Amino acid sequence: MTTKFERMLCSHMINQKKPFEENVQATEDDIRKCLKFCWNMTYGAHGEHRDHRTGGVKKRNKEQIFQDIFIGKMGEVAFYNWCKKRGKLEISEIDFDCFDLGKWDSSDFILTDNNNEKIKVAVKTTKDFGNLLLLEVKDWRVTKTETKDEAIYIPNKDKDGRGFYDYIVLCRVKTNLKINPQSLTEDSIEVMAKSLEVKLQVVGMIKNKELAEIINSGKYKIYQGDTLNNSTIMDADNYYIQSGAFVLPK
Repeated sequence: MTTKFERMLCSHMINQKKPFEENVQATEDDIRKCLKFCWNMTYGAHGEHRDHRTGGVKKRNKEQIFQDIFIGKMGEVAFYNWCKKRGKLEISEIDFDCFDLGKWDSSDFILTDNNNEKIKVAVKTTKDFGNLLLLEVKDWRVTKTETKDEAIYIPNKDKDGRGFYDYIVLCRVKTNLKINPQSLTEDSIEVMAKSLEVKLQVVGMIKNKELAEIINSGKYKIYQGDTLNNSTIMDADNYYIQSGAFVLPK
């Protein structure tokens, strides 16, 4: 990987961007399912999502969590619909099951190729103007095997697959979603789904090998308290990959 920031006075500027270009669509039913999932994981109290990032100190309220979950789930919709449109590999279904705090599935998707080989994929999502994949330093480590180094997602190290993903995919979501907790109800989600604007982009993907190289290099870090683009104060230590470094297969 040749893309990196310059770290000067703890201030970082993105220098390899990829523009937002919608390349996959969401249906009204996709949006409705994602909104209901967000409701169940927050105000509906059927599941629970943590209010802070690993190593972070900022706390999120339910409104912020709802919006973040929506962005993340729509990113999964983006990748799922992109794979279906591409039609080259079978893909597992989107998981809308709700989990208690500290519990989650071991991967976002499993792809199956023509030789029945399984490919594990983790989908990471940011807003349409985002140009970074950020991975919390405390969540990742590199494990050496006999033949290669593997990047491992530590919270899943004891689950099926050991926290290993063959690919990390970056998606972006543009939406006009705004949450008013006073007027938000499970029934109002039906109305919201009909009028909500959502545009999706699958930015690209990197191999596990590339992620391991990034972690091992020690060059691709933003630290807690650092400033990003002269405005955003980082809440936790993160590895980063700029959007321009991601490759989208044809």
